[in-house]
Amino acid sequence: MPTQPDSRLFDITNKVSQGGAPFNDFLSPDGSYYAFLSKVDINESNQADILFEVVNENWMNNVILKSELSLTKLPPPSPALLYHMVGVDPSALKQVLGLATDDDLVEGEWFLINIAKAASTSDPNQGHLYHPDLDMQES
Repeated sequence: MPTQPDSRLFDITNKVSQGGAPFNDFLSPDGSYYAFLSKVDINESNQADILFEVVNENWMNNVILKSELSLTKLPPPSPALLYHMVGVDPSALKQVLGLATDDDLVEGEWFLINIAKAASTSDPNQGHLYHPDLDMQES
């Protein structure tokens, strides 16, 4: 019968694993996210429905962008969320995103955005942040 590894080995691997735990949270502690503009639909009344796929900035910085290691395997799945905005004024959205022209608001672009709870429900640039696999309804 093979011998079991020393329990100290399990302790060490658990501690290493726990070291990455702060980066696995879906929600960013400061509201900063890398946002992939997945969908832009502008309707006949010139209102836009926008869908961003967002990833916690801490996760992206530490796993993808600032890794000093040469990764030979794919990183773990990112803790991605969706941010959905309905009926947004495209001009206001371009201003918030720092875009100059309509041609700059295109699907497939990346942005670094901050998401905070809206001060009121009348804020024109609000949306719903949710996890597509866990949340049964947008919140």
